[in-house]
Amino acid sequence: MSIQAQVTAIVAEVLEADAATLSPTAGLVQELGMDSVLAIDIATAIEKAFKIKVPDQRLEEFATVGAIVAIVEELQVAGRA
Repeated sequence: MSIQAQVTAIVAEVLEADAATLSPTAGLVQELGMDSVLAIDIATAIEKAFKIKVPDQRLEEFATVGAIVAIVEELQVAGRA
């Protein structure tokens, strides 16, 4: 499963949304009602799924599924360095 698909599935589960309708550019706060508690839930699920640590300051960058995918990819590369 691709990073995009995994992140989409996690976001859909936490936000109780349909993964099939989540686009990479959908606004998680504006369109799906994500708040800070839900952002933490998403980060926790991502940390478990990808075995990475998402710094707390990166949570404010969780604006779209695409943004989260970019953060996961960046953290995975940094973890290998």
